[in-house]
Amino acid sequence: QYGALGKSTNNGNSFSNATNGISGGDRKNWDTPITFDPTSSQTLYYGTNRLYKTTNAAGNWAAISPDLTDGPHTGNLTYGTITTISVSPLDNEIIFVGTDDGKAWVTQNGGSNWVDISAGVPNRWVTKILASKENANTVYLTLSGYKFGESIGHVYRSIDFGNTWIDISTSLPDIPVNDIEQDNFGNLFLATDIGVLASDNEGATWTVLGEN
Repeated sequence: QYGALGKSTNNGNSFSNATNGISGGDRKNWDTPITFDPTSSQTLYYGTNRLYKTTNAAGNWAAISPDLTDGPHTGNLTYGTITTISVSPLDNEIIFVGTDDGKAWVTQNGGSNWVDISAGVPNRWVTKILASKENANTVYLTLSGYKFGESIGHVYRSIDFGNTWIDISTSLPDIPVNDIEQDNFGNLFLATDIGVLASDNEGATWTVLGEN
């Protein structure tokens, strides 16, 4: 079942359902995203076509956004869902969200107001949105979309909360990017269909990480 969520308090020996308050009528991705608030292990976020928040470790959930997708869409698979959530480690009121239908959003006040930051990003599956560890106004976004056979960017950076985007994948081949991470030194790492790549210059150049 798409969107199933279990919780264990005994190191995984048993799990209980942890979706109290999440609407059964919401659309849910086959890889439903969930993330912790960086400041509290009791606070988590969960994405359907809306963003949900719990402050009591999934005792109950409440939606903190409207529908953030362009869905629903026709087809035999659920489409029009949130795929990625990132809470800024510098300010937990700042939350970024990406969807499978090319939408990206930000709230700077914990979900009271949402701003569509999709302009300037190709309309492709957003595989990851990542709030920077260094600057609260900086965010990274990665895309899939290999099936379209188009030579478009797959990694973008914004330094103004997503108002404008810069393609930082110009030195990459036309490959799907599945994930991006940033270490405590500001280096960036990409998980792609052909392996792991890294950049120590904000994506100006990328190199294969490791050997063989």
